[in-house]
Amino acid sequence: MSKPLSFSLASNLIVSKDVTSRTYYISIGNARSEMHSFDRGCPQGSFLGPILFGMYFRDVTMSVKAKMLSYAEDSYVSCTGNGPREAIESLAENVKSHTAYLT
Repeated sequence: MSKPLSFSLASNLIVSKDVTSRTYYISIGNARSEMHSFDRGCPQGSFLGPILFGMYFRDVTMSVKAKMLSYAEDSYVSCTGNGPREAIESLAENVKSHTAYLT
Protein backbone atom coordinates (compact mmCIF):
# COMPACT_ATOMS: atom_id res chain seq x y z
CA MET A 1 0.00 0.00 0.00
CA SER A 2 1.33 3.38 -0.90
CA LYS A 3 0.16 6.36 1.10
CA PRO A 4 0.75 9.86 -0.27
CA LEU A 5 2.60 12.05 2.19
CA SER A 6 3.50 15.69 1.87
CA PHE A 7 6.92 16.75 3.16
CA SER A 8 9.29 19.60 2.56
CA LEU A 9 12.56 18.91 0.76
CA ALA A 10 14.54 19.08 4.03
CA SER A 11 12.28 16.56 5.77
CA ASN A 12 12.40 14.31 2.68
CA LEU A 13 16.18 14.21 2.97
CA ILE A 14 16.04 13.40 6.70
CA VAL A 15 13.41 10.68 6.24
CA SER A 16 15.20 9.26 3.21
CA LYS A 17 18.52 9.01 5.07
CA ASP A 18 16.89 7.35 8.09
CA VAL A 19 15.00 4.65 6.13
CA THR A 20 17.46 3.83 3.34
CA SER A 21 21.14 2.95 2.93
CA ARG A 22 21.25 0.67 5.97
CA THR A 23 23.03 -2.66 6.26
CA TYR A 24 22.82 -5.59 8.64
CA TYR A 25 24.34 -8.98 9.34
CA ILE A 26 23.37 -11.94 11.50
CA SER A 27 25.73 -13.41 14.03
CA ILE A 28 25.36 -16.64 15.97
CA GLY A 29 28.21 -17.41 18.32
CA ASN A 30 31.42 -16.78 16.38
CA ALA A 31 29.75 -17.15 12.96
CA ARG A 32 28.69 -14.04 11.06
CA SER A 33 26.76 -13.70 7.80
CA GLU A 34 27.78 -11.38 5.02
CA MET A 35 26.37 -7.83 4.99
CA HIS A 36 22.95 -7.26 3.45
CA SER A 37 21.16 -4.04 2.59
CA PHE A 38 17.90 -3.15 4.27
CA ASP A 39 15.67 -0.68 2.44
CA ARG A 40 12.31 -0.93 4.23
CA GLY A 41 11.07 0.49 7.50
CA CYS A 42 13.12 2.46 9.97
CA PRO A 43 15.62 1.34 12.58
CA GLN A 44 14.36 0.15 15.93
CA GLY A 45 14.54 3.03 18.38
CA SER A 46 14.46 5.65 15.62
CA PHE A 47 12.66 8.87 16.49
CA LEU A 48 10.85 8.53 13.16
CA GLY A 49 9.32 5.13 13.96
CA PRO A 50 6.36 6.33 16.05
CA ILE A 51 5.75 9.35 13.79
CA LEU A 52 5.68 7.32 10.56
CA PHE A 53 3.60 4.57 12.18
CA GLY A 54 1.05 7.11 13.40
CA MET A 55 0.79 8.68 9.96
CA TYR A 56 0.33 5.27 8.33
CA PHE A 57 -2.02 3.76 10.92
CA ARG A 58 -4.40 6.63 11.71
CA ASP A 59 -6.62 5.87 8.70
CA VAL A 60 -6.94 2.15 9.46
CA THR A 61 -9.92 2.74 11.75
CA MET A 62 -11.85 4.03 8.72
CA SER A 63 -11.76 0.54 7.19
CA VAL A 64 -14.04 -1.01 9.81
CA LYS A 65 -17.60 -0.11 10.73
CA ALA A 66 -17.39 -1.83 14.12
CA LYS A 67 -15.87 -0.52 17.33
CA MET A 68 -12.08 -0.59 17.01
CA LEU A 69 -9.67 -0.01 19.87
CA SER A 70 -5.94 0.31 19.24
CA TYR A 71 -2.83 0.56 21.35
CA ALA A 72 0.47 0.86 19.49
CA GLU A 73 0.32 -1.77 16.73
CA ASP A 74 -2.33 -3.93 18.43
CA SER A 75 -5.98 -3.58 17.49
CA TYR A 76 -9.21 -5.01 18.84
CA VAL A 77 -12.44 -5.06 16.85
CA SER A 78 -15.73 -5.57 18.67
CA CYS A 79 -18.92 -6.53 16.81
CA THR A 80 -22.42 -7.05 18.11
CA GLY A 81 -25.55 -8.56 16.66
CA ASN A 82 -28.89 -10.15 17.45
CA GLY A 83 -27.29 -13.44 18.41
CA PRO A 84 -23.92 -15.13 17.83
CA ARG A 85 -24.45 -15.77 14.11
CA GLU A 86 -25.13 -12.11 13.31
CA ALA A 87 -22.14 -10.97 15.42
CA ILE A 88 -19.86 -13.46 13.62
CA GLU A 89 -21.14 -12.29 10.21
CA SER A 90 -20.53 -8.67 11.22
CA LEU A 91 -17.01 -9.50 12.34
CA ALA A 92 -16.33 -11.40 9.09
CA GLU A 93 -17.52 -8.41 7.02
CA ASN A 94 -15.29 -6.05 9.00
CA VAL A 95 -12.27 -8.33 8.60
CA LYS A 96 -12.98 -8.50 4.85
CA SER A 97 -13.19 -4.71 4.45
CA HIS A 98 -10.12 -4.20 6.65
CA THR A 99 -8.14 -6.70 4.59
CA ALA A 100 -9.22 -4.99 1.36
CA TYR A 101 -8.11 -1.63 2.79
CA LEU A 102 -4.66 -2.96 3.67
CA THR A 103 -4.03 -4.63 0.29
